Amino acid sequence: MVTDSEDRQGSPGLKVCIIGAGSIGKLFFGYLAAAIEDVYLVARGSSYAEISTRGIEVRSSMTDEVIQERKVSVVEGVDKIAALGVFDAIIVAVKAPDVREVLESIRAASNADLSRVAIVLLQNGIGVEELARAAFPTIPIIRITTTNGAYSRSTWSVTHTGEGEIHLGFWDDVRRAGSEAIDVRLRDMFTNAGLPATCSMDIREKVWEKVIVNAGINPVGALFQVENGRILETPELLRISEHLTSEAVAVARAGKFINTFDGLAAVKSVLERTRSNRNSMLQDLERRRRTEIEFINCALVRYGRELGIETPWNDMMVEVVHGFEKIARDKDNPLSFRL
Repeated sequence: MVTDSEDRQGSPGLKVCIIGAGSIGKLFFGYLAAAIEDVYLVARGSSYAEISTRGIEVRSSMTDEVIQERKVSVVEGVDKIAALGVFDAIIVAVKAPDVREVLESIRAASNADLSRVAIVLLQNGIGVEELARAAFPTIPIIRITTTNGAYSRSTWSVTHTGEGEIHLGFWDDVRRAGSEAIDVRLRDMFTNAGLPATCSMDIREKVWEKVIVNAGINPVGALFQVENGRILETPELLRISEHLTSEAVAVARAGKFINTFDGLAAVKSVLERTRSNRNSMLQDLERRRRTEIEFINCALVRYGRELGIETPWNDMMVEVVHGFEKIARDKDNPLSFRL
């Protein structure tokens, strides 16, 4: 277990803000807080109250031991980040449906137009990149994909349910003087913190590969309320996953978004490596929140229509998940997603 009394090692001297205290936001922040001094977390409501008092705890899914535990620098609301000065990177770690609101809040804080900041997007799905570019035409945008699994135990505690890869890279050609190396510095920051990362020259392809994997896993785990390992072990669920994945691959190939990528093998590999993970779409339904279906399966359906590729399995999943979302948002409905 790493505590505040131990020295941070390998800090690349970055000043970073993470917006969002969900599962992946807490996981990344828990590791980064052990590696660099100037890292801040933006949280709201009960999350802010609990984290500001108790700090962040990261546990191993294998042993349930605490692997990171720190008192941290937490800020209540995006509007407070302007008082903290200039950041090298603002990592937006909220769910994809909340990205537009967060980007507007960052812009209103008048903190992101200064000289050296990059906006870093850490979401499932495709489409948040265009939102960020529209909000900040002259700021470098870095996209991150990860196969690390995380499950929130509480507002302040998260379990690392599966070690995975991190890929990051500039989304487009927008740069600032001195920003060319920010992707390398971020890579080193994550790696030094214990989350191995790789710089990608074609992050768009990595994003699409992740979309394919998410499309094949997330709605299946969400609707059947099971950990990833159960999908792999249950032939009926695995077949549904394979149908969804095959359609996603067909769309991505038709649009020339991927080159050589075995989607079915990738899905099985992720399921195996993250057996204990309750995926983010399932966690959203359990907590009666909007899912990222619009940015994953629904995005595939839209692209499929434009490219002339039929996607009946993904169409069906979009309708079913939307239905469950509406039921989940009905506070008077007694439905429990832990049947």
